[in-house]
Amino acid sequence: MISTSKLGYSFKAIISFKVYTGKMQSFLKFISEMHEVYECNRVTGEHCLIMKLIVQKPNELENIINLFSDFGESTTSIVLSSPVEHKVFNQNKN
Repeated sequence: MISTSKLGYSFKAIISFKVYTGKMQSFLKFISEMHEVYECNRVTGEHCLIMKLIVQKPNELENIINLFSDFGESTTSIVLSSPVEHKVFNQNKN
């Protein structure tokens, strides 16, 4: 596994996103081409997407949030730490 922090990408964020009506397909295409978005999940609830991003600097995140505003409304959380990361799923409870 490659360490993103060694590549200079250590600033992580999670964005909950509510896509404007009729913009879902164009937004999904838009984010699929962004290297900063490394995970996107379609979810239930007020927001329809939860994305994980990684950037080098806070101003890069600000620029991305500004770009996203054409497609919908976002709520951004900065990741302070990841106490459980890359855990392998094990169906056995033993």
